[in-house]
Amino acid sequence: MKRQTIWDGKSLSEKLFSAILPSGPERAGTSKLQMLGLGKGGVLKQIMAKHNVETLPSLISLAPELGVRMIACRMAMSIIGIA
Repeated sequence: MKRQTIWDGKSLSEKLFSAILPSGPERAGTSKLQMLGLGKGGVLKQIMAKHNVETLPSLISLAPELGVRMIACRMAMSIIGIA
């Protein structure tokens, strides 16, 4: 999760990426198309709840308990300015 945005020492492109990246999984969209407007609202959340599908924030918080190791791509991180 993005704790804070650090601007110092970043190039213009890195600052732009920092500005547009979501601050956490609950702020991330379902897709670029947002399911024609349905994804942003509660429709997708209702369908997920009906089928007992965990939300992304919930899955991320459960991951360490289940022994999941998350490894970020160092090259992608450096391109978008994440140290």
